[in-house]
Amino acid sequence: MNAREIDGLKQRKPLLFVNKKKQKNIVNLELALTALPNVRSGPLEQKLFASFFQKKMLPSFAATVDFTYSLSGPTLMKCSIYSVAAVLLAAAPMANAAAQTGLGNPPTVRVSAPPDAGQIAVHPGTKVSSAGEVWETTGPDLKVRDVSVATLTPFLPASARADGLAVIIAPGGGFVHLSMETEGYAVARWLAARGVAGFVLKYRLDHTPAVMPESPRAQHSPNAKPDLTSPRSPNNSPVAFEAQADALAAIAMVRTRAAQFHIDPDRIGIIGFSAGAVTAMKVATTYTPSSRPDFVASLYGAMPDRPVPADAPPLFVAVAADDPLMADAAQPMFNAWRAAGKSAELHIFQAGKHGFGMVEHGTSSDHWIDEFYWWLQAKGP
Repeated sequence: MNAREIDGLKQRKPLLFVNKKKQKNIVNLELALTALPNVRSGPLEQKLFASFFQKKMLPSFAATVDFTYSLSGPTLMKCSIYSVAAVLLAAAPMANAAAQTGLGNPPTVRVSAPPDAGQIAVHPGTKVSSAGEVWETTGPDLKVRDVSVATLTPFLPASARADGLAVIIAPGGGFVHLSMETEGYAVARWLAARGVAGFVLKYRLDHTPAVMPESPRAQHSPNAKPDLTSPRSPNNSPVAFEAQADALAAIAMVRTRAAQFHIDPDRIGIIGFSAGAVTAMKVATTYTPSSRPDFVASLYGAMPDRPVPADAPPLFVAVAADDPLMADAAQPMFNAWRAAGKSAELHIFQAGKHGFGMVEHGTSSDHWIDEFYWWLQAKGP
């Protein structure tokens, strides 16, 4: 973009507003992207482009950029005029990718499976194997499909920080895939940095076609309210009960090897996300002494149609109020635990949609893991 084109940007109203007092420019990305040919300019695209610019392009420019996101209005960006030129240049190729994948979603790319080394088979007599698994990246997430062998990947804290607490982490994905990065590895790394041992559970899944037509979440209408008790619900499919068995076995195995992992066998819990949260709640309502979790956390999950056990573990529940799938499932879980006289904590964040995980959305749901960690420290499991 040459000097004349940059001068043209300066004159364009209301694309660009110059705040002389702060020596900043406020860019309306909705209008800026509309200026490019064949570029969609919906709220999702604006946020995608802004995020890409902030993380990938900004280090190359001596500029400070502040973003204000809104799904009901344009994304505003305050930066230098030269950064405006840069973001427009960066937006063009990203716009093409967004248009090809629909609704501004980043493309899915097939990748190699992580090495089996470091993983632990959950069930006795089985060997770690990623044979037949399909690993893909979508934006910041790393996903896996067609899992037939359940494993755990440990993330152990430095010995100087370890406090003996351990968490089994069950990612979500509708029992079709697992969001291993944003609902697994990233959670485990965060916890390990604070002295908590994390074990990412790769549980068994339904078989999928070689090429998925669309993500499981995209198959739901925005206002869909799933019938979680229906026999046809994914939560009641045979593989959902295999996932339950995998999670129970994972807790028992980690407890058996507590000395090896330098953890307290009486401080082992489970946290799950979406389908993983459904799995965690199944674990919390059916267990043996060796597989009983000492605490359980459900992130945008649901409770099975089972009574609360007499010795039910403490429960942490979190969901976004604008979650189209699970927003209405959080309160009944909390109420059931409280009615049974058991410890429970509920967080309903103003916004975050379904599946926020460790992805920052600029909403209060970005801090769910802080709340979870503080809960762990306060209740002292």
